[in-house]
Amino acid sequence: MKLVERDTELSVLEGLLDACAAGRGGAVVVSGAVGGGKTALLRAFRERAAPTGALWLQATAVAAEKDVPLRAAGQLLRTAELAGAGAEPVVWLPPPAGGGGAPVRAAEGTLPAEIAVNVIPRVCGILFAQARKRPVVVCIDDVHQADAYSLECVAYVVRRLAVSRILVVLGESSGTAWEDSPVRRELLRGPACRFLHVGPLPRDGVVAMLAAGQKGRRSAPPVAEFHRLSGGSPLLMGALLDDYADAERAGEPGRCPVRRTNVRWRSA
Repeated sequence: MKLVERDTELSVLEGLLDACAAGRGGAVVVSGAVGGGKTALLRAFRERAAPTGALWLQATAVAAEKDVPLRAAGQLLRTAELAGAGAEPVVWLPPPAGGGGAPVRAAEGTLPAEIAVNVIPRVCGILFAQARKRPVVVCIDDVHQADAYSLECVAYVVRRLAVSRILVVLGESSGTAWEDSPVRRELLRGPACRFLHVGPLPRDGVVAMLAAGQKGRRSAPPVAEFHRLSGGSPLLMGALLDDYADAERAGEPGRCPVRRTNVRWRSA
């Protein structure tokens, strides 16, 4: 789906990458509502970054893996094939107190000393080594769902951005508990960190999406109705466009089979 109304955001990200290539590392938190187009923006930025020769390290955090130590950091290392094809990064976690085989977990706001002193610097050292060769973009989407150890890795890197060619890009959904976390507060207080809000599409953005999807359709979808039903969400816009196309193929171009609302389109 075509990315629309995000030129300003892409320009900010490209400026940060240019500064990174010049030796001034940086960080940016890309924030917005669920379905607001953050992932699409990050994907478009990755395409813009590819010709620059920067190394793009990608991770997407998921809630089901939030208690798995270094899961997001492991994704970053595998992206760069630094740990071998399909292998987990070679990072040893100490056993939990009292023995046993349960995974090591960080309590809220704390980090075991051995992890802080030995493991985190080793993981981040791999990233710094890559940054000595070329600019590195560390991108974590849905960072609000990342495990505590990976977040500490992010904080460790951000504290040292002034002397590295690393750009840290974090995609977050607004309105989550992560917004009050100590790591996020530290990141946003740092002089090298920017905050970038991705808002809903304005009417012109909806018009642009409709125009991009108009090819081959017999009728023009009603702008006002699409804008109202989607709330400016690119994700919902895509679903509505699919539903409208299905209705047109079924010979009912005046009806939109929105599966849960049974909406009838008014004429544009």
